[in-house]
Amino acid sequence: MLFVAIDELVRDADSLGVEMDVVVDEDDDMTSIWLASIERTGGRAGAGGVVLERLMEICSEHDVIIEGAIEPPNRRLEEYYTLHGFDIERHGHRTIITRTP
Repeated sequence: MLFVAIDELVRDADSLGVEMDVVVDEDDDMTSIWLASIERTGGRAGAGGVVLERLMEICSEHDVIIEGAIEPPNRRLEEYYTLHGFDIERHGHRTIITRTP
């Protein structure tokens, strides 16, 4: 069911003008999603936020952690993700974002 919801979200994102790349990592103990990229390439302002909100809803429904990276570091994006409940950790020139349901 998680895979179906993610596939539908990626298709919906594309129709909103948002390119999104996610990888589902299933482990024996935990399932997580690596948010490789999310970018509004067209569509209306705020479309990326709509897609991110839906991803967070799906992950909460399925008890899935969202992880990703901000490269290069970007304070504005760090603040944005913090406002959406993500934890921020800096590792050199890489910023890791994590959101636990």
